[in-house]
Amino acid sequence: MNTYTTYETSTILTVAGKVLDAINRLPELLKDHNLALPTEYSDTQKGGYLSLYRRNPFIKSGELLLLAKIGEIPDIDDADFGSKNEKYQKYTGKKSRALIYEPGITTSEKTTLGIKGGIVINDDLVLSFSGRTELEDQLLVVVTTLVCKQFFYDTNAVNASNIFKLESIQGENPFLSKDIVNTVARYCAT
Repeated sequence: MNTYTTYETSTILTVAGKVLDAINRLPELLKDHNLALPTEYSDTQKGGYLSLYRRNPFIKSGELLLLAKIGEIPDIDDADFGSKNEKYQKYTGKKSRALIYEPGITTSEKTTLGIKGGIVINDDLVLSFSGRTELEDQLLVVVTTLVCKQFFYDTNAVNASNIFKLESIQGENPFLSKDIVNTVARYCAT
């Protein structure tokens, strides 16, 4: 099992913030590269909560390493949760816990919860985000994982096509096209 230092978790938080900024600017970034913006894009949500857990799949437990608000969350009421802040905080935890308690599953949409936006990295780390649409939440965790690959993978040869294979990310998410993932990742590398 890997250990993650304060430096690594703060780097992950910084990268996730840059990814969120890229997603918030996605119409402009895709237009600059002559790429189509998926119709599912939402420009109303600008922030959310990121969580990072270390998990032990053998005993179905997890240790919270990081829970952080990134971006802007409107200070408005939510009928089911009290506020949007509370809602996103609870949902990022739900996504992570679903992956902790269901070993062998690598993405949160494949859990009994069925919500996109959580990913298992190297069997012992769970990264999740909630605050934008589910499809965009999933893009955020995938690109954050890709950009922070030196912390997560033993190889330096991870690229967008490998991460899809490594994490079994498939399905109907237009934001996970290689062109969009690479555009967002390049933005974060600048």
